[in-house]
Amino acid sequence: MIQKPIVPFLSPLQTLPSLQVSLISNGPEDLEMSENGSIVPENLFPGLQSDNLPTSPRLASRGNVIQPNSPKVPTVPIEHISQIPGNLITSGNVISAITKYLSEWSNKTDKISTDTELFKEIEQRTMTDKERAHYKRVLHEMTETERIHLKGLEILEEVYLTPLTKSTVPETVNFVKPIVSQINLLLGAHQKFLSMMEKGENVPEGELPIIGADFVKNIQFLKMAATYISKYSTYLMGITDILNKEKDVVRNQNKAKAEYLRVHEGSKVEMISFYLITPIQRIPRYELLIRDMLKDVGKDFPDVEQLKKAYLQAKECGRGVNQTRMQIEEGEKMTLVKNAIDNFPQLENVSSRKFICCGPLIALDNMNDPPVKTVFVFLFNDLLIVTKVKKFNDNDINETDAYDANLFKEISEIKTIEDISKAHFEFSRIVFFQKGSKMMPLSDNSIVKNVFMFMAYEEMKNSSEKKGMYVLLKFSAITPEQKESWKSVINDQISCIKEREEKLKKAQEKIQNTTEVIKVDKIPSKLFDRSCSKYLPQSVGKLVTSSGTINSVLKLLHDTFNNSQSLQKEVLDLFEIVDKKEMDKDEVKRFRAIFVDLCNNETSHLWVLKTLKEVYLPALSKSVNKEQNVYVTDALTQINVMTDIHKDLLVLFTKAKRKTEDKKIPLVMEDILKKIQFMKTELTYIGNCHIYTKLFEEVSKNPIVEKAIQKAKETFLDNIKYKTPIESMNECLMKPVHQLMSYELFMKALLKHSWNNYEELNELKRVYLDARQCHKDALKTKTQLEEKEKTQTILDLFETPLNLDNEQNDSEEHEIRFKCSGPLFIVENLNETPKNWKYFFLFNDRLVMSEVVSYNNLPIIDLVDVFGKLRVAKSVDDLKMFKFQIVKEFTFNADVTLEVHPVDKMCKFIILLKVLQVPYRLSCSTESEFDVWNSIIFDQIEKIKNGDVNEEPETLAMCFACLAKGSQKNPHSPIRIDSSPRRVTEVLSPRRARSEDPHEKFDLLMEKPKFVKRLPTQATGQERVFFNKRVGRPSSQSYQVDNEELKED
Repeated sequence: MIQKPIVPFLSPLQTLPSLQVSLISNGPEDLEMSENGSIVPENLFPGLQSDNLPTSPRLASRGNVIQPNSPKVPTVPIEHISQIPGNLITSGNVISAITKYLSEWSNKTDKISTDTELFKEIEQRTMTDKERAHYKRVLHEMTETERIHLKGLEILEEVYLTPLTKSTVPETVNFVKPIVSQINLLLGAHQKFLSMMEKGENVPEGELPIIGADFVKNIQFLKMAATYISKYSTYLMGITDILNKEKDVVRNQNKAKAEYLRVHEGSKVEMISFYLITPIQRIPRYELLIRDMLKDVGKDFPDVEQLKKAYLQAKECGRGVNQTRMQIEEGEKMTLVKNAIDNFPQLENVSSRKFICCGPLIALDNMNDPPVKTVFVFLFNDLLIVTKVKKFNDNDINETDAYDANLFKEISEIKTIEDISKAHFEFSRIVFFQKGSKMMPLSDNSIVKNVFMFMAYEEMKNSSEKKGMYVLLKFSAITPEQKESWKSVINDQISCIKEREEKLKKAQEKIQNTTEVIKVDKIPSKLFDRSCSKYLPQSVGKLVTSSGTINSVLKLLHDTFNNSQSLQKEVLDLFEIVDKKEMDKDEVKRFRAIFVDLCNNETSHLWVLKTLKEVYLPALSKSVNKEQNVYVTDALTQINVMTDIHKDLLVLFTKAKRKTEDKKIPLVMEDILKKIQFMKTELTYIGNCHIYTKLFEEVSKNPIVEKAIQKAKETFLDNIKYKTPIESMNECLMKPVHQLMSYELFMKALLKHSWNNYEELNELKRVYLDARQCHKDALKTKTQLEEKEKTQTILDLFETPLNLDNEQNDSEEHEIRFKCSGPLFIVENLNETPKNWKYFFLFNDRLVMSEVVSYNNLPIIDLVDVFGKLRVAKSVDDLKMFKFQIVKEFTFNADVTLEVHPVDKMCKFIILLKVLQVPYRLSCSTESEFDVWNSIIFDQIEKIKNGDVNEEPETLAMCFACLAKGSQKNPHSPIRIDSSPRRVTEVLSPRRARSEDPHEKFDLLMEKPKFVKRLPTQATGQERVFFNKRVGRPSSQSYQVDNEELKED
C-alpha cells in the first residue's frame, strides 16, 4: 500500500486549500478521491495510450516516447492562427505579455484591409464633406506631431548632447560626436518634412492639401536614420554609462535644461532616453497617417496616385526601420536569455533562430498525480528549452521538484523579458521541432487543469552519433488564456517548419521536372570555401567597392590586392618611423614648407567657395523654378557652413605660415585637431554633390540662365582689383569634395618630415587619423552614390524588370546593388567545348542570366560581333547601347552553394553553382576571370548566409590605440624614410603658389593682395585626383585675417 496526499490543481495562482485527502490504491481501478477532483484514465483517445507507446528507460520519467508515424489523432483546436506561419509573434517576450498581445490581436473587429483592398475601395468612391474634413484633420495631426518631434530633437541636441561634447574625457567626446552629427542630419530631414506639411496646409478655403509628390521627393531623406537606428542600443548604453561616471557632465546638462526652460516658458524636458528613441518611433508613424488619409480620399481626389506612392514608400521605409529595430531587439533578447541560463547548450549557430517566448509551467509525468515539478520554459522558433529556477530576486531556490505555489506565483508575475535578469535558471532539457512535430490532444481532469501536449524530437545523450526519437511533452499552464497562448505559439513554429519543408520539396520536384535543367555527368566536387577564393575582403560582402564589367572589376581587384596594405600596418609603420627619427635641418625645412602649401591650398579653396556663393548660385536662384530653387538654397546653406569652417582653418594655417617665415616651428596642431572635427559635416554636401552637378549642369543650358551667370561673372570681376579667370561651375562644385580628401595627404607629409621630439607629435598623429577618416568617409559616400547610379543604369537595360517581390528580397534590409557583369558560356556537356553563351549580371543577392536582344535599338543579327563588343566593354557606360532579356535569376539563399569543379581537359575554368542541389555549370574565357567570378559570387553568398556583418575592423579607435605603441621605441621595426632629394610638398601640392618675395605670399590674405600665377609641377595620376585642373585665386575683398590673431604668444 502507498499512501499519498492528493492536492487538486485548481490554478497555480490560487491559494491551495488545506485538504486532508488520502488515497489508497493498488491500481487505477482502485483510485478514490474527494469531491474536489476525480481521476480520468490516460487513454484519452484510441491508439495513444501511454502503455502502448514505444518507450525508452532513459526517457520514461521524462515524457512519453512515440514515433511520428503513430496512429492518426484528432485535430487539436488552436485559438490563434497567423495567416503566414511563423509570423504570429514578431517580438519575443514573456508569456503574460504574449497572452495580452494575442488577446488584443484576436479582439480586433476592424481587421486591417490589404493594400489592394484599400486601393480598390478608393476607386469605388468619391469624397464626401465629412471625408474632406477628416483628411484635413489627419494632415494637421501629422504637422503638429512633426513639430513636436522636431522640438524633441532640438532638446536632445541642445540640452543633452552639447554638454556631452564639452566633456573633459576625450573618449566621451569621440563617442558623442557621431551622435550629434546624425541628429543634425535628422533635424535637417524633418525640417524639410515640416516645411512640406505647412505648405500643404496653407491652401485656399475649400481646397484640399496636396502633399503626395512632395512626400515622395523627401521620403529618401529618412533613410539617413538607418545608421542611427542600427546603433541606437550602443548609443543608449554608452550615454548611460557616461552619465553614471561623469558628474560634471550631468551638472552641465542640468544647467542647459534650466536655461532651455527659462527661454522656452511652458516647455517640458523629459529624460534623455525619451528623446533618443523618438527617431525610431517617428518613421513608422508616417505610414499610419498616410493610410488614414487614403481611407478618406476617392477617385475624384487629384493627388490620389502620388498619395498611394507616398504611402507605399513610407511603408517600405517603416518596414526597414522596424526590421532594423527588431534585429537589434532580438539580438539583445537572445543575449539576455543565454546569460540567464546556466550550462546553456552548445547549439549550431543558426542565424535564423529567434526567441519567441518564455514562462513558468508545471511539467507533467502522469495525469493521475498532482503537479509536482515547477519549470521555466524558453521557446525558440526551432526548439524548446526546459529549465529549473535556481535563483529569483537574489533568493536561492531549494533543490526540490516539489511544487512551490509561492515561487510559481512570483515568477508568473514577470511582466517583460527584461525582468528575466531577476532570475537565474539551470538547463534541464532541450527538444527540437521538426516536420514530424505536432500538437497533440489532451483534456483537463479534476487533478490537473489547463494542460496541453505536443510531440517534439529529442536527441539521445552519450551517443557518438546524432540519434534521437520523438517524445510527448505534457505541461500545465497558469490560466486557460496562457494555455491557449502556449498552444498557439508552439503550433505556429511547427507550422512554419512544415511549410518550409513543403516548399522545399515542391521546388525540388519542379526543378527535376523542368526542361531547362542542364544535364551533365555526375562528377565529384567539393564545397567552395575561403581557402579556394583568390580574393578575400577584410569584411564579408565588401570585396567589390566599385562595380563594373568583368574587365574593370578584374583590374580593380588585381591592383587592390597587389598594392594593398592594411590601415593598421600602414599607420603603425609610419608612427614607428617618426618615433625613431631625430631632428634634421632638411626635414625641418620641408616641414615648414608644407604649412605654406596648406595656407595656399586653403586660400584657393575659399576662393572657389566665394565664387559659388557670389557668382553661380545667386544667378541660378533667380532663374530656376521653385522646386529647383530648393536645391540651390540647400547648396548655398552648406557652402556657408563650409566657408565658416575653412575660414577658421585658414587663420590657423596663416598663423603657422608666419612662424615658418620667422624660422620657427609652428605649434598649431592642437587647434587644428579641434577644427578638423567639423569637416565631417561636409559629408552632407558630398552626398548631394552629384545631384547639384547634374541639376545645375542641365539648368545652365537654358539661355536665360547662361545670361544670368555671365552677368554675375562680370559684376563679380568688376568688384575685384585683380582680374582672374573663374573656374567652371562643375569644377567649383567638385572642389569641396577634393579638398576634404586632400588633408590626409598634407598631414601624412607633415608626419613623414616630423621628428620624435616634436612638441605636438601626438596631436599631429591624431589630426592625421581624423583627416584619414574624413577621407575614407568622403570616398565611401561618393562611392555609394556612384554605385546607386550604376545599379539604376543596369536595371534600365532589362526589357522586363527583375523579380524584386520574392521572399528573399522582402527579408533583406539593404536594397539591390550591382556588382559585376560579363559573358559566360553555358556548359551543357563536359565532353564538348561550350559554344552557347549568355550575358550575366551579378548583384548583391542574385545572379541574373540574360540574352542580348538589341544593340543601338536594332535587333541582333551577328552574335559573334555582339560577343566581341561585350567582351571588351570596360565600364557600365559601354553597356548603355544594349538591351537585355532576363532568362533566369539565381537568388542567393540557404539553398544556393558554390562548389569547386574538378579540372576538365575539354571545359576549363568552370564555375559550379548549385541551386537546391541542381548543378549549373558556367565557363569563363580566362583563368583570371574565373578567379574573379568565383571570388565575388562566394563573397555575396557568404554574406547572405552569415546575415549582417560588422563594419571593417580598421577604425579610428584602433588607430588611436596605436598612439601609445607609437611612442615606444622598437628596435626591430624597419625605418623607411624617403631619401629622395625632391620636396615632398611639391608632390602634395602640384600647383603650389611660388613667389620670389616670401612676404608677397602673405599679401594674398590682406587688403592689397598680390597674385602670382600658379605653375603646375609634376604629380602622379593618383595625386592629381585631389586637385582641380586650375586653382582659384582669391579676390581683394575675399578673406582678411586680423593681424592680432597672428601675433605670437
